[in-house]
Amino acid sequence: MKTIKLDFLFLVMLTMFLMSCGKNDLQGSFLLTEKMKNQNPYSIGNRLFFVNDNMDTLDFLVTLKNNQIYERLLSVNSNSYYLIENEDTSIDSAYFGGFWMSMTGVINSSPIYTLYFNYDNRGMTASFDLPLSTENTKYIDSLLIMGNWGKNIFYFEKEKMEDYAYKLYYSTNNGIVRIDFSDGGFWELESIEW
Repeated sequence: MKTIKLDFLFLVMLTMFLMSCGKNDLQGSFLLTEKMKNQNPYSIGNRLFFVNDNMDTLDFLVTLKNNQIYERLLSVNSNSYYLIENEDTSIDSAYFGGFWMSMTGVINSSPIYTLYFNYDNRGMTASFDLPLSTENTKYIDSLLIMGNWGKNIFYFEKEKMEDYAYKLYYSTNNGIVRIDFSDGGFWELESIEW
């Protein structure tokens, strides 16, 4: 019985020592709200079908959706730290490249939503402040997509470069709905298998 008490006392003292040596000064939390996270409609296993300007169907699968909160030290020699939340989504195809989407809390700024599009070295990176809203994000009232009108479509446009994607359209209901290429080509969302 005496050794159990000593073992318990040792564990308590060790825990207190380790806690005193570690990070103990939280400077702030830069977390994503549920509203922000819900602006990415995808879940693992969803299948996205796009049609390009040649009327080819392009098939993608959501293979990852991961959310984590991590600690970021203020500096190497500091016990001060921030909590930062990050949510990543990967959408892949065996033949047509893919998408990497990342929502990230940012210290002393608005959270950022970054969408990386990779396709045959013709991709692009789009970036939005979160939460997406018609008050602070470029949008168009409506866009005709595969014969259906989408409302409040957010978009990111960059300078045209030969043969590269330059404009990405995004809906909080359906995610990526269209991509325009500088050569006049495009991809439009045909359907999603939820």
